Amino acid sequence: MCEGCVIEAYPDRESFCADSGAYVLNLKECCGCRELEMDSCSSSSSGVDAKLVDLLNEASIETNGNVKLEKLMSVQELLVRKEPNLLDNFLDEVMGFQNDRSQDIRRFVVGFIEEACKVDPELLPKVIKNVQILMMESGVAVQKRVIQAMTHLYKISLMWIARAKTVTEDMEAVWNEIIAIKTVILMLLDSDNDGD
Repeated sequence: MCEGCVIEAYPDRESFCADSGAYVLNLKECCGCRELEMDSCSSSSSGVDAKLVDLLNEASIETNGNVKLEKLMSVQELLVRKEPNLLDNFLDEVMGFQNDRSQDIRRFVVGFIEEACKVDPELLPKVIKNVQILMMESGVAVQKRVIQAMTHLYKISLMWIARAKTVTEDMEAVWNEIIAIKTVILMLLDSDNDGD
């Protein structure tokens, strides 16, 4: 492994380091690998835009759920980790997958919302309704994923509001939605259905 590579931040993501010939974690923190240099040269906005459009188009027409999920995960990788400045541009396209028949795809959308808001809390007003809609659906796996995501979204929204000099209408609306989702979660905890 190259000297200076930091093993943290993306424990689920390995990248091949062209200089050392080894797989490293978090190549963004690497000390100057050729792959990192190639990434920074090739990550021009228009090239990434085109790749994102292609991936989203391919995912929307893909019938195999696993392949669709892989393409969407590639979209998430590009948007959240490599080009977060493009998140706002492609947010609606990714949110469109919340209506997919596959629970795995809908769970992915919840995870995407969580990761996107970690990077840019300003997205909360645009996505919190989507989280609420996904919470109301009957799929238990999706509801569980929303509950997991809400633990992070709650903290993110609280910090976002606390850091603001003045509380805006968007912030109030987000907070009200979060309280509504929290109420639904508490009702689910109190329900008679104990998992049987």
